[in-house]
Amino acid sequence: MSLDDKNLDKLLIAYNQLDDSMKEYIDEDEWATHIDLIRKIVKRNKLLKQHKPVLKLFDNLSDRIIQYPIRQVVENLEEYHDYTINQYDHIIKKYVEVKKL
Repeated sequence: MSLDDKNLDKLLIAYNQLDDSMKEYIDEDEWATHIDLIRKIVKRNKLLKQHKPVLKLFDNLSDRIIQYPIRQVVENLEEYHDYTINQYDHIIKKYVEVKKL
């Protein structure tokens, strides 16, 4: 199974949701990079610290998606299964919900 449009959309929505939430939480401007946000926020948030390797993996994936045409990305990436995308999405939703409390 390859990264299909549904999973691609799900990944990018979760990525952007996390990015916006982290910027708000640590009061960073819009130009802060995602990986810099991850490095800073794991010092303050146990949930994200626990999932740092996964967050870094998806940051790398997102960079590839943004920098290259989609067809090329999909053809060159390892297969990202529903489980993997859902795991990332779950981490982000869990973080955003806890942050809102």
